[in-house]
Amino acid sequence: MPLKLTPPYPGRKMGEPPEDVIPRRSIYLTKTRLGIGEVMGTKAYLLVETAVGKTRDVASTLRSLEGITSVDVVTGPYDIIAIISGTDMAVVGNIVTEKIHTVPGVVRTVTCVAVGA
Repeated sequence: MPLKLTPPYPGRKMGEPPEDVIPRRSIYLTKTRLGIGEVMGTKAYLLVETAVGKTRDVASTLRSLEGITSVDVVTGPYDIIAIISGTDMAVVGNIVTEKIHTVPGVVRTVTCVAVGA
């Protein structure tokens, strides 16, 4: 696929590239244009146990948090399974410890980091 060279990005001033751009003189090459695709990140499954009667409230709060890509209420030993995505383990860890553990109704969590196929 040939590279498309386009003028500056909408909503940006001349010479101000987006964050995923690799500057090279006056031509901007994005990772997508180079065929690199998405930046590899960290994905984790979060198993959440909630207080009695709080499952729907916790699920609603988790859905509103940045970095959480999916939230499902389930049956079994855990009440909720959520998927967290971040650029690295530190980001995922901060989401769990700073955002999720402080949600009222969360009793316990287990974080399972995805390691690939």
